[in-house]
Amino acid sequence: MRAPVILAFILPLACYAFGLFPAFSASGECCGPLRLPCLPAAFHGEDLVDAPLVVVDRHHVTVDGVVVAETPELVEAREPLHLDELRVLLVTKKELWRQVRPDAPFPGEILIAAAHDLPASAVKSVVASAAAAGYPRTSFMVQKLYPPVR
Repeated sequence: MRAPVILAFILPLACYAFGLFPAFSASGECCGPLRLPCLPAAFHGEDLVDAPLVVVDRHHVTVDGVVVAETPELVEAREPLHLDELRVLLVTKKELWRQVRPDAPFPGEILIAAAHDLPASAVKSVVASAAAAGYPRTSFMVQKLYPPVR
């Protein structure tokens, strides 16, 4: 009789510890098994926006967890590249957004979480491809710093 009670307590904790359940922070954003790169730090920042999340780490470019490009190609390129898979995925998300909210204006914003040590040319390719897909507004995710208390 004790085994089901113990499993009912231990199983959710084990799933959470191994990242099988998403966790939610107090401000409402999902902090699940998504692995973000080491973000740049800033004192001034705003809360997260409701927009597609483009993660640019040392290996891949992903949109909401879907791999759309390889980062080493972006780093080695001398000029910004056109990321067709990124553009197509963002256009699809834009069309879906318009179907779900036909009366609201499309905000055209993406949220980029880029590793702090990537060259600007890699991020520039992402911004240019997003603008070509109809997302002219870009927000960058940072690690928020707080000023020292006096």
